[in-house]
Amino acid sequence: MKKTLFSLGLGVVALLIASNAYALTVGGYTVGSAAVGTGSTTTVQVQVTGAATTTPATAAMGLSAQVQAGATIDAASGAALVQTSDDLATYNTLVIKARPAVTAINVQSDGSVVVGYSQPAKFLGLFSTSITGNVDVDAQGNATVHLPWWSVFYSKDTTGVQAAVSTAVQESGVNFAAQVDAMATAQNAAQVINAATSAIQAQTQVSAAATTSASY
Repeated sequence: MKKTLFSLGLGVVALLIASNAYALTVGGYTVGSAAVGTGSTTTVQVQVTGAATTTPATAAMGLSAQVQAGATIDAASGAALVQTSDDLATYNTLVIKARPAVTAINVQSDGSVVVGYSQPAKFLGLFSTSITGNVDVDAQGNATVHLPWWSVFYSKDTTGVQAAVSTAVQESGVNFAAQVDAMATAQNAAQVINAATSAIQAQTQVSAAATTSASY
């Protein structure tokens, strides 16, 4: 009888110990509880509270959210992350910083894009300088260069810029018939902007090099 009571007492003590919850401390922070169960399987559930948390940037987040989260994004890859008009505004700022030849970007209500840029030129064919102009890309992807009237006094390669932008936009894979909702419009605009500004940056570098050696 005594042995039976003693064994029963040990069993109760063991059960109380096994079901007890122990507070843990990790790195100075209180860490939930570690509940140790009975039997051959031990289950430990830990939840850190009080520690600083950082929301990682993921592909599901738009461009502006990723930038706010501290992600480093370049102009080429950023276009694919544009989902909203806010993302597009963030993207335009990123492009202007990344591509010095680009001075402004405006998306029109009809789906066209106007890119302000700096066109290398030679005044009277003698003095190397630059002219501020626009490259307009219409809703079908056709590019046109516009310079101020007094650009007639400058030699410049606007034909090369226009051709480069038209080719880049047409080869960008943009679906110009997909203006079906706000996201499609923003995404298309970002892709057009990426293609156009990349071509402008590359072609103006070629033009700048040419102005140092010959007239157009």
